[in-house]
Amino acid sequence: MKTWAIIGLGWLGEALAQRLELEGHTSWGTHRSSFDVTKDDLPLIAQDVLFLNTPPIQSLAPEMFANKMSESKAQRIIFISSTSVFGGHQGPVDETSSPMPDTQAGHWLHETELSLRRLLGSRLLIIRPGGLIGGARHPARHLSGRTNIPGGQDRVNLIHRTDLISLILATPHEIPLLHAVSSHHPTRAEYYGKWCEKLQIPLPDFLESETSKKVVNSRYAEKLISWQCQQLDWL
Repeated sequence: MKTWAIIGLGWLGEALAQRLELEGHTSWGTHRSSFDVTKDDLPLIAQDVLFLNTPPIQSLAPEMFANKMSESKAQRIIFISSTSVFGGHQGPVDETSSPMPDTQAGHWLHETELSLRRLLGSRLLIIRPGGLIGGARHPARHLSGRTNIPGGQDRVNLIHRTDLISLILATPHEIPLLHAVSSHHPTRAEYYGKWCEKLQIPLPDFLESETSKKVVNSRYAEKLISWQCQQLDWL
């Protein structure tokens, strides 16, 4: 049994806490209302695993974020980054690919990864999830009914929350960096069109264009767990 400290008890963190309880672990966590990363000291309550699940905090320098988190005595520190560390021009990428972000959030995440690695070494696991689906959360709901959406031929890079949590718990110490993304990469027009039909909501209208060549793969994820939603076909 281990004690997990979850910095960011949101949509993912709450579900992780529930799974940890089912598996016999204990956990505590913070919300934005109770812990401000830019101002507050890291709570040093008992923790075997520190789980960092915050959005990019661009008002806080990556080195300062890393310094604060390095105060933890946890044996294992897991940082939830994002596939946005890769630019849309990069094409197929995996854990061996060098990030070349093309957004400010992507730059912050990449610099934070590097700073955390310098300070934490082998204690650190970096996970880069794709876009998250699960429960009531699905991008098709936001795209429904919209017209002239660019990038209809872009490939999706997504993962179900259930599979992401399984990967968080299953990744061994020998793997320092993991891309948590389903191996299913249909086009946006195909995938979101089918989901809008399934949800019985207005179809989106995509332009038959390509705005991103990015396809995120993993050298490890497919073999680490028994996937529940590898085809991205349920919520």
